Amino acid sequence: MVIIDKLEGLIQEDLRLNTRAKMAELLRVHPKAVHVSGAIIVSEILSGEKTDRMSVSIVELDGINAKVKNTICDASYYILSGTGHFFTSDDKGDQMFKVNTGDLVYIPHDTIYHDAGKMRMLAIYTPAFSPDQVVRF
Repeated sequence: MVIIDKLEGLIQEDLRLNTRAKMAELLRVHPKAVHVSGAIIVSEILSGEKTDRMSVSIVELDGINAKVKNTICDASYYILSGTGHFFTSDDKGDQMFKVNTGDLVYIPHDTIYHDAGKMRMLAIYTPAFSPDQVVRF
């Protein structure tokens, strides 16, 4: 998992240029579908029904999410609010990353991971997310 500092810097610069209100308004969309699973609520903004190249969701986490591995999608999580941790297991071993508002987390496909905390995140999956791509542990 990688926290992309340069992209975070660009996003933070945009926020400083008084676009925070615009960004918040963009995220107040009427989701196509809402899914509740354990400690998360997922509100789909763009799903694989419109494009197979990517999907976008708002993910609200309150607690500990299940450990999963997506066999196809790379996932990027931008932390809109809150704090928490991401835990990964890959060929580099087990790692833990503390995340806060404004952090960007990238999870390559085939990485075992889970997250914990109280966070609201913008989730971007490429290609588009489908539940059948997920292996649960």
